[in-house]
Amino acid sequence: MHRSIALLLTCWVSLSLQIVLAKSSAETDAHLARRTPAAGRLYSGTEVRRSLFGRQFPGESYSSAVVSLSSASSATVSGGGISESYVSAGPSMPAVASPAVAPALPPVSSAPTCDKTNTKAEINRFLVQCEATLKKSTTPIIACVQTVNQSNVAELAPQIATHVKEILRQLKLSLSYVQLCGMDAKPLSNDQGVAISDVSWSAFQVVLTLKDIFQSISGLYQPFPVMKQQCSDTLMAISTALASLIGACGEQINLFDTRFFPLVTPQLKEFSDLADDFVSFIGDFTS
Repeated sequence: MHRSIALLLTCWVSLSLQIVLAKSSAETDAHLARRTPAAGRLYSGTEVRRSLFGRQFPGESYSSAVVSLSSASSATVSGGGISESYVSAGPSMPAVASPAVAPALPPVSSAPTCDKTNTKAEINRFLVQCEATLKKSTTPIIACVQTVNQSNVAELAPQIATHVKEILRQLKLSLSYVQLCGMDAKPLSNDQGVAISDVSWSAFQVVLTLKDIFQSISGLYQPFPVMKQQCSDTLMAISTALASLIGACGEQINLFDTRFFPLVTPQLKEFSDLADDFVSFIGDFTS
């Protein structure tokens, strides 16, 4: 009787152990089944990473991108240092707007000033400046005239005409300067060491400077008619401007003609023979 009971207990214990072991094994298998992905399926964490990458880099697989990023990282950082490409390029910075440029200041007026208390000295100064300025144009004109021939006259005539127009511009400018100076109250008195004879001499030097131009250019009219076509009208205008300049000197300084005309008289015939009415500048003094 006791032996049968012991045998039953032994069987029951053995069966209980088998049931417990079987249950434990089933739970383990179920747990492993939950952790092990099905064939071709990635872990949920990988799916998240792939999803984030897909939004950032559409059209590229996560695995290939990992390889590319790894290669780029090793190229950028090698031996603990930063690559040369990064150093040369530097980090990108936001564009900075250029400061507004202030508007340019208006040009300073170049109009001369005239000390009307020293009329003779001021007029003489303007005449000396006029002669110096005119020579800057007369020198290249004479150089061109000396080289004119049939083969190059068509090319040189417009160049000479351009210099002649510059002479006219400068002469008109000098006339406007002289007219600023007003009337000389004491024509017979020296003005800062300047006498009427000094002013007359300076005016006569302007005449002689222009005389050389009229002679050299008008001498080409007959062999090269194109020279007359290009220059004659401007030379006529220069004759008028010169007459106005000499006339302004006589108006501003009384008795100016008494010193100027004796300088002109010895060359009056030569002046009268020049073309384009050059001699018109003495008209007021011969009447």
